[in-house]
Amino acid sequence: MKVALIGYGYWGKKIYKYLHELAQFDLRYVYFPSLAFMDAEEIHAKYAANFIPSLDLIWEDQSVGSVIIASPISTHYTVTKVALENGKNVLVEKPLCMSSDEAGELQRLAKNTNKKLMTEYTYTFSKALLKARELVLANTIGDLRGVEISIKQLGRFLNYDIFTLLGTHALSILSLFTQLSACHFQVKKLLDTDGLVTGGIISFCSQDGSFSGFTNVTSHCPRREKKVILYGERGTIIYNPDIEETIECVIYNRAKALQANQLIENRDIFHFDEGHNLKNALISFEELIEKGGEDNLDNSVQITRIIESLSQEV
Repeated sequence: MKVALIGYGYWGKKIYKYLHELAQFDLRYVYFPSLAFMDAEEIHAKYAANFIPSLDLIWEDQSVGSVIIASPISTHYTVTKVALENGKNVLVEKPLCMSSDEAGELQRLAKNTNKKLMTEYTYTFSKALLKARELVLANTIGDLRGVEISIKQLGRFLNYDIFTLLGTHALSILSLFTQLSACHFQVKKLLDTDGLVTGGIISFCSQDGSFSGFTNVTSHCPRREKKVILYGERGTIIYNPDIEETIECVIYNRAKALQANQLIENRDIFHFDEGHNLKNALISFEELIEKGGEDNLDNSVQITRIIESLSQEV
């Protein structure tokens, strides 16, 4: 599949590496704004022949049907809009854009142009989390009653609040286990830096009151932590991508006065390599374009609307 990559920063370089590894992709163009200040000889010497100084070459090449956007968040809306207008399918780094109005416009444009628009919410392509979802859907732990999602790290401190940077990830994880439209959300600021929220909690509950939970996101934690805990009526599932026991599913009874080791009826451990979820996302995008199916656009629009609303509360 012929594609172009727009953006060559921290995330763009990772995508570039995977595109070269994956045989199903033919990377025809790479663009980032600084190339406009270099001549062709300098570009070829520093990069490669497919690095180009103008987006127009991508828009004009009808043989390139898809673009992957890894440019700064503030540019997602504009670049995605132009890509769709020029008949390209789009995979865009999260979040889709910065406002619900922009998200709605992109959704309508994708529909009107009959093009696929997919947001790269990395965790939703995690084989481990998809296994956890499978276990929940199979009623392995009984009805889901509570969810905890923790994404903590040190930095990066950018010109966006923590809900835009990490809260979007947390909501995308939550969407694997429930319909976001069926939840009520509240937000609490924990920390701020130069007027931007850099640590906070998003709490949520289902409209029918059947389950609740929270996400804790911060860029102030020197010890990186990514964890999801799913509490069911019969057991608990723990996702931790940083250890070998990536998924732990424990079934237990609730008899009074028993010690923890006496309560456990069954424990299953699942091992996954969580280091290549971005690669999984690229493969899913290629399959979406070549084989058809549903993109995650509705979910992306919903996440954008929730984050916009929460950001206005703090």
